[in-house]
Amino acid sequence: MSRPALLLLGGGLMAVLAAVAGAAAPAAQDAAEREYQMGNLHAARQDYGKAIDAYRRSVALRPTAAAYGALGVVCYSSERHAEAVAAFREASRLAPGDAGWRFQLGMSYEAQGRHEDAVLAYREAARLDPKDAEAQQALGDLLFQLRRLPEAVEAYAQAARLAPAEPLHRLNLGIAWYSLEQPDKAIPELEHALRLKPDLAEARRMLGDALRARGDDAGALAAYVEALRRSPQDASLHYSLAVAQADLGRFEEAAAGFEQALKLQPGHAEAAFQLGHALAALGRDGDALAAFERASRLDPGRAEYLYRVGIALAKLGRRAEAEDVARRLESINAVTAAKLREALNGS
Repeated sequence: MSRPALLLLGGGLMAVLAAVAGAAAPAAQDAAEREYQMGNLHAARQDYGKAIDAYRRSVALRPTAAAYGALGVVCYSSERHAEAVAAFREASRLAPGDAGWRFQLGMSYEAQGRHEDAVLAYREAARLDPKDAEAQQALGDLLFQLRRLPEAVEAYAQAARLAPAEPLHRLNLGIAWYSLEQPDKAIPELEHALRLKPDLAEARRMLGDALRARGDDAGALAAYVEALRRSPQDASLHYSLAVAQADLGRFEEAAAGFEQALKLQPGHAEAAFQLGHALAALGRDGDALAAFERASRLDPGRAEYLYRVGIALAKLGRRAEAEDVARRLESINAVTAAKLREALNGS
């Protein structure tokens, strides 16, 4: 796929544009070409405003797909997404067989939040270049974001077929299958990703999640432990292992894991919440209350967190404070507030 270097090469694009601009002898350039090359030079210097002006002068003199595409690239990089869409549409009209402009059009639509238009553009890019895995990957990512999971699976599977050595395609396919609650299909994809890249921590975490979903607790624990051996500073891995340990009733280990997750990521509200449950299971009611309160401070809009604060207070005999929590809950979730009052009346 013939994609503009800007979006794909990052800083390396500037050298590419500068080389292109220097390749043509000034005497051989007509006015439109001179403006186009001037735009390339400005883009190479990251002076996008001047680059946009030069490319606009070029297309006004002679509309070409290359100039419109370059205009789209710098507009996109300047977050002028509506202008990028217009430019890439013109590039696609002038070069209808070029998959690259369709791909960039999809990116620009997506940046605007025009998701259905982006899906159509990515699909057209993939049709024009059936061997391009990147278009399928982008399509899968967007479909996954839109929760159109069966379609995302199809796109990710196509990307994996086209680029069999790329582990991220297998990882994404595994995540999509897991999200469809099909762990038996997720597991082989995640294992495949790990064969391609053994240190892919996210694949090991997801493998643990999928094994847990299938009921293989021992396999899940082994996956999390191996992931942590490779990525010991990953808070999400400490959290996932601790959840698995808590499910098996290993609350001391779980509490330590949740505490480590919070040490690495102090804003992890769910880790604080689960820590409260583990501590409560160990009979450490005062510590459990502190953990639930921390979770509620981190995410004050979560009614379940505040509910657990109320229950913990009641368990410690602090009835008046628990009643106050119930009143506070009214403004967040009346159903949960009623649930807390019912629990307090039954205690």
